[in-house]
Amino acid sequence: MGARPQHLLGISSPHYGHFLLETLSRFWALEQLGPFDHYVFHHLYGLPLTPRWFQPPRECFACFGIPMDRVIVVRRPLRFERIVLPSSQLEISNGVEPAMAATYRRVVEHCLAQPACGPGFLHRLRGWPGDGPLRLYFSRRRVHGNRPMRNERQVERVFTAAGFHILHPQQWSFARQVALYQRAEIIAGAEGSALHNSVFVRPGTPVINVGTPRRNSGLTLNQRLCDSLSGAESHFLPFAGTPSCGDRASYDIDVLRTRLAALLGNVGA
Repeated sequence: MGARPQHLLGISSPHYGHFLLETLSRFWALEQLGPFDHYVFHHLYGLPLTPRWFQPPRECFACFGIPMDRVIVVRRPLRFERIVLPSSQLEISNGVEPAMAATYRRVVEHCLAQPACGPGFLHRLRGWPGDGPLRLYFSRRRVHGNRPMRNERQVERVFTAAGFHILHPQQWSFARQVALYQRAEIIAGAEGSALHNSVFVRPGTPVINVGTPRRNSGLTLNQRLCDSLSGAESHFLPFAGTPSCGDRASYDIDVLRTRLAALLGNVGA
């Protein structure tokens, strides 16, 4: 590949949560050690990362000045004469360096600077408040893959009655998602990758992690790591319901409604 410096950013995966936490965990080096001739991503698990169709990497690469034609996704053995391997600032289910917060702050600034995310952009969207308080519930009802709630439409009604807007993140551009998270006064959802977007909220924003049969307490370390990076407040609603096949379950709506009301009362929302 030649003698000029190459840059290995670690794993690549189209799984949003792993990109958000693991791939970005090495972007600190772009400012301190770059620029580089090429930007190399090592495919480790899942489908190979294809930045040209996976939107979050495209936005994040643009944020850090990475030209798409300089991105290499390794799918076969390659030998480099010189390569830079920065350390990871976050280890899944283990710990995170507080300095990683700077990476997410830069992404926020990049997204908010885009014309489509300018002040008042929600005024142009039917059904969304242009100003004032904004509560978000992340729904998985329309996604392909892991959907822990068999009765999520009923769960959504509970949150709607509590003043939340139902967000299907996959239907929004990444930049507008980030802008929404910055606007939010509180976010909520089932434990997992979508709620890891708490890295983009303002300090002090309450984050409600709804437990699943997989982690019924809702006390997940990865979520608390994400919350700590933005200074968000971590809150948890333990799972209550009837597990079915795999990690899916029917949630007890009455228990959820009661616990949510009590939690919102405690956080003063």
